[in-house]
Amino acid sequence: MIHEGNCFIQKLDRKPLWLLGIVLQLLVFVPYLIMGENSVFVWHDQMDENILHYVLPARHMGEHLSAYPEMMGGLQSSALQPFALLFIPLYRLFSPFVAFVIQYAIVFAIAFYGMYFLVNRFTESGIISLLTAGCFAMLPFYPVYGGAVAGIPICFLGICLLQSKKKLFWGYGCILLYTLTAHLVFTGYVMGIIWAGILVWSFIKKTVSRHSIVGFFLFCALSCLINIQLILEILLKKDGFVSHRTEFVGFALPFREAFRNMLTGVVQHAEACQKYLLIPMALMLLAGIIFRDSKDREYAGKLKRAVWGAVAILGMSLLYAFLNSEIYVNFKNQCNGILRYFQMDRFSWLMPALFWLEMALCIRLWWNRGNRLWVRSVTCVVVVVTLLPSVRLIASRSYFYMSVNQLRNGSEITGNITWRAFYSDDVMEEIEHAIGREMTEYRIVHIGMNPTPALMHGFYTVDGYANSYPLEYKHEFRRVMEKELEKDSVSEIYYDLWGSRCYLFNSQTGTSYMNGKNRNVQYENLEYDWNALKDLGCDYIFSCGEIVDYEKSGLRLVGDYESDTSYWHVWVYELRRVST
Repeated sequence: MIHEGNCFIQKLDRKPLWLLGIVLQLLVFVPYLIMGENSVFVWHDQMDENILHYVLPARHMGEHLSAYPEMMGGLQSSALQPFALLFIPLYRLFSPFVAFVIQYAIVFAIAFYGMYFLVNRFTESGIISLLTAGCFAMLPFYPVYGGAVAGIPICFLGICLLQSKKKLFWGYGCILLYTLTAHLVFTGYVMGIIWAGILVWSFIKKTVSRHSIVGFFLFCALSCLINIQLILEILLKKDGFVSHRTEFVGFALPFREAFRNMLTGVVQHAEACQKYLLIPMALMLLAGIIFRDSKDREYAGKLKRAVWGAVAILGMSLLYAFLNSEIYVNFKNQCNGILRYFQMDRFSWLMPALFWLEMALCIRLWWNRGNRLWVRSVTCVVVVVTLLPSVRLIASRSYFYMSVNQLRNGSEITGNITWRAFYSDDVMEEIEHAIGREMTEYRIVHIGMNPTPALMHGFYTVDGYANSYPLEYKHEFRRVMEKELEKDSVSEIYYDLWGSRCYLFNSQTGTSYMNGKNRNVQYENLEYDWNALKDLGCDYIFSCGEIVDYEKSGLRLVGDYESDTSYWHVWVYELRRVST
């Protein structure tokens, strides 16, 4: 009986459990098929603006534009470079919603299968691989960033395969897939540095693989080719403008807080949901060191990998804390150029992959350690109990929970903004007909609302969100709201010391740009320089609320527009030059 139990666990552990990833993915994506554009996603840094990094390049595919005319009066194309080149054709072939869901499906698959086969390579356990890959794939990734976070395991897998000279086709394929779905600025440069370090160590140990060298240079060449515009802008100032990033001012975090944030996974855009695993991992690793068998070489190899994984996590956490410390931030603020605004701490986006890989390595120390059924059964129970709190946390933070909650309760209960409501295309179409002119003939600006719905519909704006645009434009745009910024120090600091959101802030709604129709906003005595706004080429204002004294400012009311499904209630005003 004991033998049969052992055989069952061993056989199950050797099964191709990666096939269950297909079942998991189908389950996760069923709600999107049911809800369609009534689906919900994290809107911040995703639906608001960052999706334009795909939509506008896809809209102008093949035109080789130096600037996109729709945004900020003509924004340099290098500022809206796609985060993942592979997904651009999707936005050309399909509607943005369908393209985004397909993109998320690809990102989910990359996360699951990359982690599964990477863990399986180090543990040779299908059960551990399945548990780890399932948890990792369900993390609340931002699909808009492609494989920047989700693709780290598949990149590591490719490096390992090329280094070991095994399954070379899959090795090169993994590297190619990561390069086409991740951005050089996010995690690409970090993976390049890590790979270079592996090659140097391999040269020292005389274990270097020719395929690893070839793969590294292919990775570097392809990354540079994909990001050539950005590289030329940064290094050679090819676009001939001084970026607004030169005025960036960083803010420090207390060293302990930054260190704790990194360890507990509280990192923007890269949540690992690992806070309940810290103590169990530490205990498993410590016990593994204490009760190690010095004669067991196989176990020594497993322990060595787990220890190095823990060292890497601690080292990254310390480095992250230093890069956010007052000493380094003050130094950075005194620098010029790329040293001032480049985010060196982007390596923090590797933490989800490294942490869950380390969890798998720690479990492997005790997995199948002993030949008796009760020992293995107890190990399985301990693993399940250890992972359960984290699984519950991941479930509550996942897109799947968000979708199911929305499907059952609706936005009135969940507070989520649906895709249809956010972009309010029916409202934008009504406004387009009300204005009655070709959208290429005029430009608009927004007050208290996000410009992305208008840009997605096809309107041309003088405002927008860009990670790099001319400093001169930032200053010109500031002239419009100078008096309003003087009345609101928070908005002034937000714009002057960062300014990537080139929006019309004011003293009444501050830096808020998500004022939906339920806010019932009203504006009065707005002290904008309307003539300066007119000088930027602006003809119409889209406001989240009524400007009650609009006639005093020389504006003409075109109308106000909303629908049952829209998030926004938009007041449209025609801007006229005011005599001074």
